[in-house]
This record gives sequence, structure tokens and C-alpha cells, in this order.
Amino acid sequence: MPRNDPPVGGEFSPVQTGLPVLLQLANNNLADWQAVEPPAIFSSVERAYLKALVNLVTADCSRPYLSRDIETLAAATYQTAFNTRDLATQVLYPLQNAGYIDVLPGAKGSHDMESPLVTATAKLTDEIVTPRMAQLKHQTQPNLRPLLSKSLRDIHEEVATHRDHQASGRALMVLAFKLMRLIDLPSAATSLRGAATHRTPGSLIFECDRLVFPRWQIRCTNANDLSVDDIAIEIGLTHITKSDVIVVTSTGEIGADARRCADKIMADTKLFVILMDGSDLALIAARPVLIVELLNRETHHALRLKKLGQQNLDSFWMPELSRGSIDRFFIAT
Repeated sequence: MPRNDPPVGGEFSPVQTGLPVLLQLANNNLADWQAVEPPAIFSSVERAYLKALVNLVTADCSRPYLSRDIETLAAATYQTAFNTRDLATQVLYPLQNAGYIDVLPGAKGSHDMESPLVTATAKLTDEIVTPRMAQLKHQTQPNLRPLLSKSLRDIHEEVATHRDHQASGRALMVLAFKLMRLIDLPSAATSLRGAATHRTPGSLIFECDRLVFPRWQIRCTNANDLSVDDIAIEIGLTHITKSDVIVVTSTGEIGADARRCADKIMADTKLFVILMDGSDLALIAARPVLIVELLNRETHHALRLKKLGQQNLDSFWMPELSRGSIDRFFIAT
């Protein structure tokens, strides 16, 4: 049988990476491929919907979610087309009959009344959510694990109110981790540290084979005004990380100079720079599915700068969504 080894000296060369290391890597990332997948008896749309709910629960703790929010997140994350008019018959009732979700009526007098509320059952928690949380904790640093069980809202408040620099830094790391888990991006590398980041937690790297751009680099900062230096540091790190997309978030404002720097980089290079300020993070903390709207907003802005055609616009990070679908979630800036 012909061999298919990577070149000696490459990133995953057998000369550089021993079997124990490979086994440890496989064990650390077990959560992202087979151990906690929904049962194979479900259809592709049922599985996508259930996985999106699991992503919400593991990132934001268990609570009732609007069915349409789960549908939106599933469609964006797994490029799955749902029949919204027949969602209850095709997805909700089968999953409820199987014991994985409970479906409740929407709040009376609310404009969301037409969308039922969905909660995870004890069966879903025991079979998928709890094992997923255990494996995610195994992938993170020990000092971050207690924070993983908190909701996005609680983590966001802890970042904003904690006076201890190290504690705030840990909360920022978990916030970045939870944001990317909402769209099911598996963590590929631990944070970078160095003089450039003043010894504070640096970037987290995430990889995915579902999206057009596979490697994402995210950094959350706790600053009143994100500066050009913060953008420049992340751009400089891409020479090492080989990232395609940079996500920089700030609990405060993002300065005009920082935005102009990001725009210049996007206009002149292949990089995509996604910026989220404190108001964006507050929206996501209150309603996690809004990460889809914010990513679409930043995508529109980047593609305008790059002057790409309509075909590219329809297939950036969500290949199956049409221009009309994107516009429904677009927030003007």
C-alpha cells in the first residue's frame, strides 16, 4: 500500500510529533467528531437542529430558547435548509417524541408567540450535553474550567465588573471560547502569550471544515477603547497562526483609527477582520443567536471593501444561505 506521510519537517511531521502526542490530541478533541453526536436515527435536519441546541446549552447554560432562534443558528452553522412552515412536524415533534426536547407555547401577548419555546430534557443533558461539557473542560486550562458552566450573560458581567486583572483575563478567555462554540468551531490551539500581549491572554485559534475559511483567530479585550495596536498585534500573529479570519472583540468601544486600520487590511489582503464592541457583546449575552446577525453584518462590510461579486457574497461563511436570507439578519452600521 502506498504511503501518504506528510513531508518531513512539516507541521505534522512524524519526526516532530510522537505517537503519545497524537493520541493525546485525538483524546482532547474527541468531543468534536464522534463521541457526543446526536443519534444516527435522526434526519439531517433533526440532527442539525439538535446540535445547534446543544451548542446553545453548552455555551449559554440550559434555558428555554425560541424555536426560530435554534433554527437560525442551525441553518447558519450547518448549512441546513429548514422548512419553517412545517418545522414542528418535521423536527420539533419527532425530537420531542424521542425525549430530547420539550416544546412549550410562546409567551402570551408577545410578538414571539408564533415561535414555541424549546428546552433540553434530562435525556439530552445526560446523553449529550454533560459528556460534551466534560470534554470541553478537558480541552481547556484547569483555571478556566469553573467558568465554563456559567452562562454568557454571567461571563459578560464578570468581565465588565471584575477588578482583578487575572480573573478578568480568565473570563475573557472563556468568553472567546463560548462565542466560537455557539457556531461549533472546535478549538485548535491554546492562547498565545508574549511581550506583544503584555503577558495577558492572547488569541485562541479555532478550525472548521464546514466553512469557506477554516481557521479563525479570536481575541477578547477588556478596554474602554480598542486601539490600532490591538488590531496590529492580531494581524501580526497571523504570520504564525495562518488564520483566515480575525475576530477582535472589546467590552468597550472600538476606536475610529482601529476600524480604519482593519478596513485597510481587508482592502489590501485576503484577511477578514470581524470587530465586535461592547454593545455587540451585550446583545449576544442577552440573545446568543444574534452572533449570526453580527457575523453577517461584518461579512457585508468586509465584502464591500474587497469589492467581491454577488456570487462571493452568497457564499462566504454560510454557503447555503441566499442573499435574501443574509439581508434578514443584516444590521446596518
